[in-house]
Amino acid sequence: MKRILSFAASIAALVLSVASCDMIANTPVFAPASSVAYNGQSMVMHRASFCDFRWSYDENYCTITPNPTINGAGEEAVATFKFPSTDASNQKTLTIVAFNNEDEAQTTEQPVLLCKWTLKLYDEEGNVITKAPVGKKVYARMVDLVTDKPVEHIQLRSIGNKDQYQSLVWSSNRYALLEEGYEEGDTYFAFVMKSVSTTFFIKATLGDSVSNELSVNAQN
Repeated sequence: MKRILSFAASIAALVLSVASCDMIANTPVFAPASSVAYNGQSMVMHRASFCDFRWSYDENYCTITPNPTINGAGEEAVATFKFPSTDASNQKTLTIVAFNNEDEAQTTEQPVLLCKWTLKLYDEEGNVITKAPVGKKVYARMVDLVTDKPVEHIQLRSIGNKDQYQSLVWSSNRYALLEEGYEEGDTYFAFVMKSVSTTFFIKATLGDSVSNELSVNAQN
């Protein structure tokens, strides 16, 4: 009896294995690196099957470029997200659809919430402030306009425990107003003002063209 049960279990495992192989071969399974994207960022669409993918998405908010070099045979694709100038809202739910290019009845879809962001000034205790006390460290942080909370990471890709993040590019023409040792983080800029004489401007850019600027007045 035990041998019969074992044989039945083996048959069941084989059927499941064949079904899994069929799904990997024919169903365009994929997953975004994150369920949330920020205006201007790029993100990997992790592909988990080997069929020929064709992507469908709202071209007003997203572009997807297949990229076979990111993970070898995985042929992952990179999506870039951006609000059109005509959309004044702070969020947009997008649906990314993958088709099997040889059998379009085989599809998979995933939602991504696209959010706008801004910059806000914080003290070392994490409080929002309007002016930077001279001689004290403060932080210009990327803030999600939907949750009104600082963004810790801009997710680019994620496989297992190996996450990779996209970084804001920081720029200013007034670094001379700061003490030495300012820090450009992925989603924050930490600095100390020297004096109250001039306003400091800092700009953060995500991707090719989405930027926000923060003007900082110092206080004694």
